[in-house]
Amino acid sequence: TILLLLFNGSFFRPDHWSDISDSEKLSGGNWDLAQTVSINDYLPIDTSLSPAKKASDMPVVLSGSVDFVSFEKGTDWQRWKVNVSADAVVSAEIFYFPNWIAYVDKKKVDFNYKDHNGIIALELPAGGHEVILKLNDTPVRIIGNMITLLGTPLFLWLYLRRFGKVLHLEKAKP
Repeated sequence: TILLLLFNGSFFRPDHWSDISDSEKLSGGNWDLAQTVSINDYLPIDTSLSPAKKASDMPVVLSGSVDFVSFEKGTDWQRWKVNVSADAVVSAEIFYFPNWIAYVDKKKVDFNYKDHNGIIALELPAGGHEVILKLNDTPVRIIGNMITLLGTPLFLWLYLRRFGKVLHLEKAKP
């Protein structure tokens, strides 16, 4: 570890140091910048341009006429109820990642992300619809979750087994 730090320490220096307070950093334009400045580190491969601003909290109507009756979202899902008066294309304001699935009126539908800089966009016909978007786990994520699920109790058992004996011996000394 020491050799790693010695040989690579130059990579761990800030290239710019800002002498500002927390309240200045977390307000106004600095807050807006803080929400998007690292986005390039996490952009999916289907994205060619980094976003100029934070994504909208609501889906964005790209074409057509859509009235949002309700909208809910979590970190890996969205649910909308919409009334579409003319065929529409709606951006979910989510970058595509493998295993996103879209349902319109409980039927699985295809969506486009390649023509929208990696952002999921759905075509909706006229009428009332319920739209559900869900990110399902990838095989790699399932394996990682299983390792965590099995590894955490194993780690605790080994830790308590090792250090529990030490604590037990210390208590036993007169």
